[in-house]
Amino acid sequence: MCRYANNDNANNDNELKEAIAIWAVSHNISHTACNTLLKILNQYTSHKLPMDVRTLLQTPRQTCISKICEGEYFYFGLNNIFKKMLLKDNNTYINLLINIDGLPLTKSSQASLWPILCSNTVNKTVYLAGAYFGYKKPTDSNVFLQSLVEDLTNFISNNYIYNGNKVQIRLFALICDAPAKSFVLCIKGHTGFYSCTKCEIKGKYINGRVCFPYKETLYPSRKDELFSVNSYKDFQIGYSILNSIPGFLPINNTPLDYMHLICLGVVKKIILLWIKGPLSIRLSVRTINRISHLLILLRNTTPNDFARRPRSMKDVKQWKAVEFRNFLLYTGPPIVLRHVLKQDIYLHFLSFHVAITILIRPNLHEEAINYAEALLNQFVMSFEILYGKQYMSHNIHNLLHLCSDVRTYGLMEKSCKTRAAEIYETDDVVCTIMPRKLLFLYDYNQRFYCSYEKKYFVRQRFFSRETRKNSDRR
Repeated sequence: MCRYANNDNANNDNELKEAIAIWAVSHNISHTACNTLLKILNQYTSHKLPMDVRTLLQTPRQTCISKICEGEYFYFGLNNIFKKMLLKDNNTYINLLINIDGLPLTKSSQASLWPILCSNTVNKTVYLAGAYFGYKKPTDSNVFLQSLVEDLTNFISNNYIYNGNKVQIRLFALICDAPAKSFVLCIKGHTGFYSCTKCEIKGKYINGRVCFPYKETLYPSRKDELFSVNSYKDFQIGYSILNSIPGFLPINNTPLDYMHLICLGVVKKIILLWIKGPLSIRLSVRTINRISHLLILLRNTTPNDFARRPRSMKDVKQWKAVEFRNFLLYTGPPIVLRHVLKQDIYLHFLSFHVAITILIRPNLHEEAINYAEALLNQFVMSFEILYGKQYMSHNIHNLLHLCSDVRTYGLMEKSCKTRAAEIYETDDVVCTIMPRKLLFLYDYNQRFYCSYEKKYFVRQRFFSRETRKNSDRR
């Protein structure tokens, strides 16, 4: 009887340890505060708990940090990530989504973090496969991606076995914004003449900027076969190690990024043109104030389903992607712009609103996609007439290729939202702990776990002593 009672007590202790660990990391509780709590619980309860939070969280004493590209890099590996994916879904395949992007850590220095995030097409969980820290972006993308590519190639070429069953793995999509895509694929940036990743259009230099004027006849599409052998001399600036991943097609498997293309790209550009563009399209101060007034009135009636409430047009430079999205889909054309803009500008923006509203719907039919494609073609053509050739940017041109990606992937809104949310979630965590240097995250069992549930987050110092001294001097 006593033995069973002891077992129950041990189980209760383990459950309490796990609960405290999750609570401490989920709420960013400091080690000092957590140690005080453990001391109180040990003193006034019968539970057997560790005296130090580092024991509770199983913080590793050492981490294997690589010095690459004038920075520091840690690779977590894909094996545990695949196990966690299969534990949740128990599928015989994994369609892997990978995102690579850089994010600044502070406003007072050039310190930045380049995480490699992984997810799959089944659930929303996002995992961290690797991370690079430095005071500028990695100098060589192939060195930066080498560990990931070797690991992924091994799992794809040699069948991955889970619980005695073969699991088929493939890199379904690489999701990046334009600068990150240029970096990892070793191609021209979005300001280059041959920067389009989908077709062979050549940009024109107009009024001090590279533009992509509309043309009714389509330009030749880029081919993965030619890309893999570096045939696009005007487009490629080197060989990308991603070409060596079995089954991965760098052109077709790298879709356009919804968040940066639509929300932070086209919608933001149009609003800024209304505020500071040429006189022919610029709105009067009175009109801008009226739009701002209507947006502020909507704040009190905005449902809780919206992550952010509308803000004034005066704050447009500080708007987040979700605010531009809400303006395009919900508050803009249907409500605040209806009787405010000139008829031609309003109908032009309304066509964009209708096209994107169609494309974000689940279970799209080909007929609906074709209609949205026609609207986007009309929008791009009319944009040149209304706003001028000098504003036909890389993003405006890419709207012509959006529906091709939708036919393959859907709009990728769900994936990109997941990816973007995780980036900024990571940004929030990193920035709050930056004064104590960058602390890295491990799970309760010393295996990394990164998800929306934030379970088992454990902090571990990432910088070496040498880097900490150098950063302190800065």
